[in-house]
Amino acid sequence: MSASDGQSAVRFAGSVSGNGIVRHSFAARQGQTITITRDGNAPMPYFNLMPPGGKPGDQLVVGMMHDGNRWTGTAPVTGTYTAELYLRGAAKDEGRTLPYALEVTVQ
Repeated sequence: MSASDGQSAVRFAGSVSGNGIVRHSFAARQGQTITITRDGNAPMPYFNLMPPGGKPGDQLVVGMMHDGNRWTGTAPVTGTYTAELYLRGAAKDEGRTLPYALEVTVQ
């Protein structure tokens, strides 16, 4: 997905297991609206959204989306954003695997 586009969308799908962290990246320009929507009603892995150059503590979203299925926000800077998916609690400790599907729209 290109930050130079007026609007773009990309879909990420897969699964995350145990202590694993899955990362997916996409580009956005400062001021663009980022919307991330999860597909399905199954339990979803936890979710962080890291800004370009972000380090722990810089997340735009930590743990969950606003309403469980969607997060919308404004890109604070231009660059590559990273969606991180991970497990916590019993799911992590027991090495469970959870599928996920996300659509990212930038406009």
